[in-house]
Amino acid sequence: MSAHVLVADDEALILSSLRGVLLQEGFEVTVASSGEQAWMHFVNARPDVVLLDLLLGDITGIEVLRRIRQLSPETKVILISAHATIEQAVEAMKLGGYDFIRKPFELEEIVTTVRNAARTSELEGRVDYLARRAAQQHDSGGLLYSSTVMAGKLREVELIAKSPVQTVLIQGESGTGKQLVAQLLHERSVRKSGPLVELNCSTLPETLVESELFGHERGAFSDARERKLGLAEIADGGTLFLDEIGDLSLSAQAKLLTFLEKRTFRRVGATAQIEAHDARHQLGGGADAVARSEVGCHQRVGGGRAAHRAHARDHTSDVVEGPSHRARLGGLEGALAIAQHAGAHGDGGVTL
Repeated sequence: MSAHVLVADDEALILSSLRGVLLQEGFEVTVASSGEQAWMHFVNARPDVVLLDLLLGDITGIEVLRRIRQLSPETKVILISAHATIEQAVEAMKLGGYDFIRKPFELEEIVTTVRNAARTSELEGRVDYLARRAAQQHDSGGLLYSSTVMAGKLREVELIAKSPVQTVLIQGESGTGKQLVAQLLHERSVRKSGPLVELNCSTLPETLVESELFGHERGAFSDARERKLGLAEIADGGTLFLDEIGDLSLSAQAKLLTFLEKRTFRRVGATAQIEAHDARHQLGGGADAVARSEVGCHQRVGGGRAAHRAHARDHTSDVVEGPSHRARLGGLEGALAIAQHAGAHGDGGVTL
């Protein structure tokens, strides 16, 4: 994901050079030539990283840093200066500066430091999210089974987890272990070092679904006081598990389908598209939920339920529904029916 960098320096040549090299490296860049202008841009845009000169003419970089730390302590601020004393540099670091770079500097040094700061900010955001999620969850135990049928299904889960497929549909009745299968798919995949981000679609009001999935910009709506990353962005490099997708509204289903097709999304209130570079998307729902999904999407693809199923096969393999609770022989046996990855559909997806 592209990080947003605010560059504040009162020297026009340095400001132009830093802006140019950071844009070339793929960052979103905002520039300021004074301390007050830097503060105004920070309040309005909430960048991920700030590159801040200590001497800005109107107010010092130390004062701007102090304000930033009070408003947004998680923001990474890199201080730069040609005239700062050791005492000033020490004070800046004590206030929470991420790093200090002395002028004259190499542009490569700036790019490396900014990239490291952005990565640190991203990882801290993920850790915070996972810590909050862990605090909210109770111990759900593991997958317990005794039948050879279930053992065979889990072997197929292992194969799918190691495949390059990017979209998986996990299908089964409530209580049959869809969440545990999603966790197993994540832990056995190459994305296991990334986050497993979960969302139960049935618990969210319709007005919050898009913001929760794709995030929003500051001012996008009345309560949007700052930019918020959506779960699709937080899950980059890992797995996004959307449970009970059949409870989404028709509008939300259409946007989700577009996201799965194009692997791009737009934060609420933003104009720029963001690419979901590397995340596996897992969708969960019972038989009735899938039916509702089909009804919800058939208007878009035309032809009703059968046409939607044919359209879905572009992104997952043939749909195979798991047996009901009554059909199970014991434990979780038969709780999920798993489709083999269909070679004809490439990396489009599979259905569990």
